Amino acid sequence: MKGIMKILISGMYVFTLIFLLLLVQTKDAYAYLDPSTGSYFFQIIVAFIFGGVVTIKMYGRKIITKIKNLGRNKDTFHDD
Repeated sequence: MKGIMKILISGMYVFTLIFLLLLVQTKDAYAYLDPSTGSYFFQIIVAFIFGGVVTIKMYGRKIITKIKNLGRNKDTFHDD
């Protein structure tokens, strides 16, 4: 389990680094963005945040319970 977590964490670092590099390398965009585009992006961000909160609220207790039970199950089974 620890190996998988290390891989996931290192993958997150690589993704974050690539995202930041792409964010820094900007080029001129000759495009027109009308005023409603900003409110549309704001709605997407708000929906993403609220969707994440609802998902965590729905599955949070199940995830925490499973994590707590992982430690308990190791103590109850012995290979003597």
